[in-house]
Amino acid sequence: MNLRKFLPFVVAVLLLVVAYFNYSKYFTPKNSQVFSTPTETQEVRVSVKVDYGTKANDSWEVQTNPDESALSVLQQKAQVEIKEFSFGKLVEGINGVRSGNGNFWIYYVNGQTAAVGADQYRVKAGDVIEWKLEEEKK
Repeated sequence: MNLRKFLPFVVAVLLLVVAYFNYSKYFTPKNSQVFSTPTETQEVRVSVKVDYGTKANDSWEVQTNPDESALSVLQQKAQVEIKEFSFGKLVEGINGVRSGNGNFWIYYVNGQTAAVGADQYRVKAGDVIEWKLEEEKK
């Protein structure tokens, strides 16, 4: 007989639980994320430095898209001569200073020799891209 007293209470609790889950499923916002529209571009600031070895060095601050390569950022500020290979592009000259006679254009990202070609590295905010004309290491 005590079951008849508690049955309405149990049914009421079950209805409240079902109502709560339905409310939270349909009426609460999902993850509130802000998406940028395709027309908006988040630009990054990159430093580009060129060490010619013999003449005065160049240095620029560049505002660019994060999907730009280290090579394309250099091409925004300097005359760049490249040679294309099946594995990528090789810089042969910057502002009229060409590689050759045991000298090569090497680029560094944040002080470290880059692990990929300049046409493949995608710049990040705050990167310091340094191009140096260096002698071949024997």
